[in-house]
Amino acid sequence: MTSKNNPLIKVFLVLLLFIIGIGFSVFSTIKQSQASEISNKQQSNLQERFTRTQKLKMEKKLQHELSMLIPGNKSFNSRFLHHILASSNKHGGK
Repeated sequence: MTSKNNPLIKVFLVLLLFIIGIGFSVFSTIKQSQASEISNKQQSNLQERFTRTQKLKMEKKLQHELSMLIPGNKSFNSRFLHHILASSNKHGGK
């Protein structure tokens, strides 16, 4: 190699290293972004599943309590009915 080409080769090597560095930075940023999106989706799915489970539990509890209030039903409980009626009177029934 001649001394004329030596600085030119160094410039190309520096540019090549600079381009590789930028490429690596972009690649790692994209991978991190994708991992973040996956994590957010998983967290969203867990929250949705938890909400759905809580809603089902509340619906079952409500159905059970309604069946306790209906005379003639297998789960009917007259004490529970009187308790509900008494508490509604205390809270502004009349």
